[in-house]
Amino acid sequence: MAKQAKAILEEDEITVVADRGYYSGEEIKACAETGIETHVAKPQTSSNQARGYFGKRDFKYRPDTGHSTPRYAHASPDNQTHT
Repeated sequence: MAKQAKAILEEDEITVVADRGYYSGEEIKACAETGIETHVAKPQTSSNQARGYFGKRDFKYRPDTGHSTPRYAHASPDNQTHT
């Protein structure tokens, strides 16, 4: 798709953005070889998630405590965190 856009725009070099999970390394390489600069989000990979542990996405920073807690945790009226 980026090559088609470059041809339609009739530009020697363009910059494109790709969504995480909707590109391959071969596509990125082909773009670079034809003067297309690509920007892609860092994949969300975690060796801990592969082992069945929590990953970064499973936690939320709580400024009131200065710590991260699991996203599914809730605070009780006495401000204790329960999961």
